[in-house]
Amino acid sequence: MTVAIFSDLHLSSAKRPGHEALFVATLKSLRAEGVNELWLLGDIFDLMVGPFHFWIARHPEFFEEIKAWTDAGLSVVWIQGNHDFYLDELLTKRGVIVSDDFVERRFGNQRIYLAHGDLVNPSDTDYLKWRAFTRSAWVRQTLSLIPSPLRMKLLLGLGQKLSDRSRAQSRESGRSGLEELFILYAREKWDEGFQGVCLGHSHIETFLNDEQGHFFVNLGSWVNYSPRYALWNPGEYNCPQRYYVRDAGLST
Repeated sequence: MTVAIFSDLHLSSAKRPGHEALFVATLKSLRAEGVNELWLLGDIFDLMVGPFHFWIARHPEFFEEIKAWTDAGLSVVWIQGNHDFYLDELLTKRGVIVSDDFVERRFGNQRIYLAHGDLVNPSDTDYLKWRAFTRSAWVRQTLSLIPSPLRMKLLLGLGQKLSDRSRAQSRESGRSGLEELFILYAREKWDEGFQGVCLGHSHIETFLNDEQGHFFVNLGSWVNYSPRYALWNPGEYNCPQRYYVRDAGLST
């Protein structure tokens, strides 16, 4: 039993044109090598919002590969992030387990907590208000009423601006205390009975485990670090192992 974990790739044909093909090739390699589950912890794309079929037209190889996983009886879990949401209709049709909050996976007595991580910091009230607004029924209905060509142009333009603003704010605020906040959150989940915690969002890579077999993993991002993912074998080793992506293959 092997699980592959990805988070915060922020795939963008404009900013990082080769990353999507690299990601799809990596998924194909992992599937061919016998990986059983795929966990996508949000912000896989720099922007993918709404159950609109033009996303499939823009990213056909990606959606074909996801369908290949589920058609083969392999589990795919997608925790929606702050750059990719309202995707439940597109993804559930392809057999993907989708959540806007968290998912618990069980392997025997092992309980694993999966979330994007954007709800970890209760003090980030500006973001939480923005999240509540963008997830509102009003926004979803309004998007559905806009004609498709205009909707795509609007979403792509808005996504670019929001992405740039988010990264500018991150540079200004720094990362002081953020990693510690995420570690504290993971330890709280350990105390609740979870053996493992996998988060994203912070863009700070963290691999942590303790003597009791608990682990916490945050893969950072493909924006801040070189392309990477993690593999985990439940029952074989305590903490997921990090791997780097190079060309169309896999290497440690």
